This record gives sequence, structure tokens and C-alpha cells, in this order.
Amino acid sequence: MVLKSCIVSGMALGVMSAVSAFAAEAPEDVVARCALKVDLSDRVACLEGAILGAPAVAAEEPQAVVAVVAPKPEAVEDTSLGAEQVASRKPNKDRGSSENERSTFTVASSRTVPYKKLEVTLENGQVWVQSNGDSRDIYVPKRFRDSLTVEIYRASLGGYRMHLKEIKKTIRVRRLK
Repeated sequence: MVLKSCIVSGMALGVMSAVSAFAAEAPEDVVARCALKVDLSDRVACLEGAILGAPAVAAEEPQAVVAVVAPKPEAVEDTSLGAEQVASRKPNKDRGSSENERSTFTVASSRTVPYKKLEVTLENGQVWVQSNGDSRDIYVPKRFRDSLTVEIYRASLGGYRMHLKEIKKTIRVRRLK
């Protein structure tokens, strides 16, 4: 409350001094000169004087506004609790793979493992299994068991997804081998 009354009284002093300063000047010139002021309270006082029809306090030379750009802080490795989770969410330019990268593979074999999870062995030797968080029961017909085409991609919230093209299903997966 005290700060507010100090600001109001300071602006009032500025307006009163603006009223008694100089003879009439074009309002556009006054507003343009007020816009050059760096200090907010001076600018407000100048604009209030222009609204009341009074010229600005004094004919000051326009001040050049200089933007000060602080240097970027150097990256400091954070080792506090949970820092690895924050770092894993930041994009890593060294990784070399984009988020939208999708890889298509041919399945060498597929089977159902305990708890009704699908396990897929690809032709390149990778083994992927349906994650525990995915509760969908996937049934692969016998005609597709060894000739299935899959597309594996990175999920938006972490982990991987596998799209089984022939049966048109998508599941969450994790890699075993």
C-alpha cells in the first residue's frame, strides 16, 4: 500500500511539473518523445502530461535503448535425485534417430509367453515382447505366425510400439535381445 501511494505521488509530481514546463507542442511529438523514455514511471508521467494537453517535463535528448543480452550459462551436469529422468526427456542431437523414425521388419517366429503376452523374434535376431503395461490379448492366426510384417517405432511418452501390419493391431513392446 505504501509503495502504491509513493508511485502515485511520484506520477502526480511528474504530471504537475509537465503542466508547468513549456508552451504547447504537437501531441504526436510529445507521445513519440515519451515512448523513448526507458524508466516506466517517467514514461507514464510523460504520457499523462500529454493526455492532459501539457508538454513533457523537459526537452531531453532521446536516449538510445541498449539491449543487454546475458551470455548463455554453460551446461552443468545435474547429479541430483531424478536428474537422469529429466535428461532422458531432453532431445539428444547425438542420438541420430528422429522421433518419427519407423523401422519395418519381417518376423521369423512368434509365440505367446506366460500371462498371454506376445513374443516376436525378428529375422535380424532381435527379440521383442509385449510389455506388462499392455493388457491386450493378441491372437496371431497360424497363417501369419512366420510371415508377419511389423513396424517398430518410439512411442511419444517413452518405450516402443509395434504395429502388426497383417492383423492391424498395435501393442507396446520392450526388447529382450
